[in-house]
Amino acid sequence: MKHIHRSILTVLFSTFIVAGMGLSLSCSAEDAPTATGAPAATGTQQPAAAAPAAAGGGASITGSIKLEGTPPKMKPLQFSADPVCATAHSSPVLNQEVTVDANGGLQYVIVNITEGVTEKAPTPTTSVVLDQSGCVYTPHAFALYDGQKLEIKNSDKTLHNVHCYRGTQTCFNRAMFQGMAPISHEFKESGIVKFKCDVHPWMTAYALIAPNPYYAVTGSDGSFTIADVPPGTYKVRAWHEKYGEQTQDITVTAGQPVSLDFSYQAGS
Repeated sequence: MKHIHRSILTVLFSTFIVAGMGLSLSCSAEDAPTATGAPAATGTQQPAAAAPAAAGGGASITGSIKLEGTPPKMKPLQFSADPVCATAHSSPVLNQEVTVDANGGLQYVIVNITEGVTEKAPTPTTSVVLDQSGCVYTPHAFALYDGQKLEIKNSDKTLHNVHCYRGTQTCFNRAMFQGMAPISHEFKESGIVKFKCDVHPWMTAYALIAPNPYYAVTGSDGSFTIADVPPGTYKVRAWHEKYGEQTQDITVTAGQPVSLDFSYQAGS
């Protein structure tokens, strides 16, 4: 309990100092995501932003991402530092740094087109929601279109502190009290960002701020679909918090779905 009290006091002091100075922090450093343990959440594939209509029709990029070899064993998270967190779960919650199904399907891999897109799609008017519930970030990995708003909620009856990083640089750092209204944030630059709670250090999440609407996050079986991709030649990237990124070049032809698979090696 002494540890959590010190953490709360530190967060409150830092938050009030930043607020008093009127300091505005931005994300502009190069991406350098850190491999860190993350809490459990049920993951689903996230729909991408609405894409512009493709001349001549588009096609889907569908595939799966596998982890080859024996995956590392994820340990249960320890919530004992905060009684609210400790009583929020009736069964152990596993670290989700590496989440693999029985067939090697790797969950929480962010997949997106990085090169070849020539048309700008309209920015979605709906917000993407990141929730803090049971002292866990939900979802653990997600994506949103550059300029789209992110809404961060605190559904717990305890203090959280949302600290966003791009590499080692702080994007923003905000305390969230019980019952506080959601935080709304709009990123000004694409790339991978990381979220961490300074009060509960096991809480982490990762997001892609995408430069175009062609992205997906793998589901519990490691599968993904990027829909309505216009005809063209593209570079597609897969990114995972522990195993890093891979890229492949593909060509999309109107009306002809494309299959694209990636694999990572356990222990790498």
